[in-house]
This record gives sequence, structure tokens and C-alpha cells, in this order.
Amino acid sequence: MDRRAFVTGLGAVLAAPLGAEAQQAGNVPIVGAVSVPPAYFTAFSEALRAYGYVPGKNIIIEQRAPG
Repeated sequence: MDRRAFVTGLGAVLAAPLGAEAQQAGNVPIVGAVSVPPAYFTAFSEALRAYGYVPGKNIIIEQRAPG
């Protein structure tokens, strides 16, 4: 093995951990539901799941009552 191949291999080994870092999560959207009947809220949650949103994982749904 010549010096050039050794240095190239060493550089690849040292740079590998830098590319393996996890990406930081972006902002999770928050949806507010004010005074929504349970049947509508269930349908809304199921529609979100159909589009790939899972409440509690990649979207937050907050239910609030007026007043």
C-alpha cells in the first residue's frame, strides 16, 4: 500500500462519522380544535392519518373549549 492510498483511506474513515449524524427534527405543526363534536374530531384525526400525519408523533392536536 502506498502513502497516497493510506492517506485517502484514513481520510474516509475519519470523515464517515460526520456524515452519519442524525438530522434535527423540524418544527412539529400544532392544530387547534375548538369545541368540536367527538364524531367530527374522530373523522378529522382519521383524515390526517390518511395523509401521513400521526397525532403525537409528527403533528400535535390541541382540543380547547371556549371560555
